[in-house]
Amino acid sequence: MRLSKQLAIVATVASLVVAQDFDDFWKPSETILNYWLPLLIEDKNYDDLVVDPMTNDIYPGQPWLLFFYIKRCSWCQEFKSEFEDLANRLHDVANFGMIDCHKSEYLKESYRISAYPTLILIYDGMAYEYEGSRTFESIRAFIKQDHIYIKNQFEIPPHMGEIGLRLRYLERDMPKIEAFLDLHIFEKLGQHENLTREAKLGIVVGAVLLVVLTLLITLCCCCCGKKKRNTAVAAEGEKDQGTKKPTSRSAREKID
Repeated sequence: MRLSKQLAIVATVASLVVAQDFDDFWKPSETILNYWLPLLIEDKNYDDLVVDPMTNDIYPGQPWLLFFYIKRCSWCQEFKSEFEDLANRLHDVANFGMIDCHKSEYLKESYRISAYPTLILIYDGMAYEYEGSRTFESIRAFIKQDHIYIKNQFEIPPHMGEIGLRLRYLERDMPKIEAFLDLHIFEKLGQHENLTREAKLGIVVGAVLLVVLTLLITLCCCCCGKKKRNTAVAAEGEKDQGTKKPTSRSAREKID
């Protein structure tokens, strides 16, 4: 038992040291001028620096090249210095931004990031995902809109809020939810192949709403019944108090 506690303490300390090393590694380079370094883009400053939420397009000026990464990704670590060098050498061609997907969950889900590192160029209301070698010449050609390096293109996604994020999670987890419903409900009812995904989800949502509505009606009935009982008790008490006659002084004297 003592040995396991010691190992747990050592593992915790090691994880803290490694986390600190990652934080130190991802600090901006000190060999490049600050105003030529990539900007650190997060959920809270994305709308102010990159995309105007009113037009859903970048602010007037140069295109933006966004580098989506996570700190523990070895390929991201290798590419960090190269991306900073790109920002230094091509600062007059494009704006450069780095997005930590662990800290910027909304942006990660908005752009549907699933692999790291991911480079996305945005301008004129469109986003272009890069596919190619991570060399200076290839990425410069991509920034200058050479379409042979485009893996995917789509409209710049609006910056989603909390509700949008939850809906995206629901969309992502829908296959798992469907498999669970098939296994525990629809296969037992013999309706596994007869219903579409939307019909199955509608049945489940309807059942949940029916249960919630039943609970609300039951709660309202209980509250109304309790209120009626309290009103009846209070009225009975007032009636008893009104019919009670005070004993007169003469009656008390006769009793004495």
